[in-house]
This record gives sequence, structure tokens and C-alpha cells, in this order.
Amino acid sequence: NHIDYADAAIRYLRETRLVSLTGSRSNRIHIPNDKREEVKYILDHLTREPISWAKASDYTALLFDAATPTLYGDNSERLMAAISSLDPAQAASHLALLSLDSLKDLKEELTRRRVETTIEEQVNTLQLYTEFDDIEVTYSDIKKRQVLDAPLLMEWNTWRAFVMLDDGEIKGNFVFDDAGYPLVTAAGNQADIVCAYDDFDILVEVTLSKGAKQYEMEGEPVARHLGNYQKQTSKDVFCIFIAPNLHPATLSHFYLLHQYEVAYYGGKVRIIPLSLDEFQDLLKQAYRAPTKPTAQTIKSFVQSASELAQSSANETEWYRGISQLIVSWVS
Repeated sequence: NHIDYADAAIRYLRETRLVSLTGSRSNRIHIPNDKREEVKYILDHLTREPISWAKASDYTALLFDAATPTLYGDNSERLMAAISSLDPAQAASHLALLSLDSLKDLKEELTRRRVETTIEEQVNTLQLYTEFDDIEVTYSDIKKRQVLDAPLLMEWNTWRAFVMLDDGEIKGNFVFDDAGYPLVTAAGNQADIVCAYDDFDILVEVTLSKGAKQYEMEGEPVARHLGNYQKQTSKDVFCIFIAPNLHPATLSHFYLLHQYEVAYYGGKVRIIPLSLDEFQDLLKQAYRAPTKPTAQTIKSFVQSASELAQSSANETEWYRGISQLIVSWVS
């Protein structure tokens, strides 16, 4: 419970965008340099004394007042300085004509563009496989729960792994903070990661849940996400499901979904289950291979794993076959 409360407190702090992770393998947060003046202003100008109200209406009047408290960014000159640092090409004469709200909108848009540039730089680095060791150590820290917000880091690190692996368009549906680190996990109505290729797509779902709870939490939602997605495209669609350990009920559910056409899901639902250790083995095979895998290498693997479900006598035999595929999947 103490860990859960601490995680929640840190999550709320990070939601302010005033603090960020210090790195992929860190269990600390820090105040980024470009946020320090904002934080200092809060500490210097906002009281931390408790306040009492005689009536609930007095409390809600303060709580719902968008102009209270006054923050560092509620000042045109400071906003113009921040905008100029983000984009020196912005003319001061033009900025001076904008309203406070327009300046805030412009700063937010420039910050969003900077985050996109940061993510593009991450992608370019990841595709060179230079981050392989860092991805491996991050997974190790996640297993030991030595990271902040392990479910979020699991999504982000798996996104990094798939970006490293192949040449598709890999989109993580989690939210990035202003420093380019993960902030919030993917919403519940969509896959964690979408890997788009020319003639097929792969959805990636990750979880840290174990035991029977894994099937209860992930069985139906994962199938629904894939079903909704494949009903909207003419391409082949697969899903890779990754968990620290796979519960037998989860395996049996995914195995059965390969066997039948389900109208609600737009046909057969092809979900390939992998333990986290097996996925890491898959990454190691790619890292050590003289020729790196391409989109077609990955398609061959998921197709073979899916076809195994048709020829296997039961889910145990199917899962054993998937594990054997990993050994030589790159070749």
C-alpha cells in the first residue's frame, strides 16, 4: 500500500508537467531546467497553510476559479520570453499583439512540437540498436519493481523495443511529458502500441498482472481492441500480448479465439502470447543477427505462430511451439 500511495503521489506531481523522470532506468524524478522558474514562483508566492471554509460554496468558488491561483505563466512578458526560447524566429513585435490566452496556446503548441522532435530523435537512436542494453536493463528493473510507475514504464520500454526491432510506423498510445518521457498509460479503449506496416499491422498489449486476475483484466479487452481495429482495415491484423508470466486461462482464451470466426470481432482474433522473458529472447536474437529483421521477418513470425494454433492439439502444445519459433525467428 505504501508503494501504491507513493506511485500515485508521484503520478499527480508529474501530471503538472513540472517534474519529469530522470532517465529510463531511474527511480527518481527531477525538476527540468526549463521548469525551475515556474516551481520557484509557486514556492515563493503560494501559501501552504491550510484553509478552512464555513460553507461548501466558498470552497467551490475558489476551487473552480480558473484565474486562481496566479501562476508563473499568467504573465505576458514571461510567456513571450518562454516562446522566444522555444522558437527564436518568433518576432517580438508580433508576440506583443497577442492576448494572454493566445500566448499560452502558442507556447503549448511550440512545446508539443519540441516533444515531437525529441521523440523523433529517440526513434532514430533506437533504430541503430544502440539502446539495446538500456532496454534490457529497464526490463530487469521493471521485473524487480525498481522503477517509478512500472505499468507505464512497461508500455514505454516495449514501444522502444518495437521501434528498435523493425521498419514500421510504431505508435505508442501512452502520453509523453514535455521532456519526452512517458507520462500516462494508454487509454482503456485502445491498444497500448500500434505497429503499422505496408500490408499488415500488429497491436501490442502489455500487462504486469499475474494469476487469474490477468485473464479477468486482459482477456476480453485485448480481443475487443483487436476486433475493433481489424473491422476498420483491410490489412491483416495480429496482436502480440506480453506479460511477465502467462496464466493458463489467458493462454486457453487466446488459443480458442484462433479457432473460430467471430462476427463481433470481425473474424478470427489472432493474439500471440509471449512471456516477458520470451520477448527479451526475441530481442536478443534480433540484436545478435548479422542481418536485422524487417517487417516481413516479423510478419512471418506472427503468421507462423498464428498457424500453429490451427495445427496444435491444445493451448499448451501451441504455446510450446511459439517458444520454439523464437529460437530461429530472425532466420
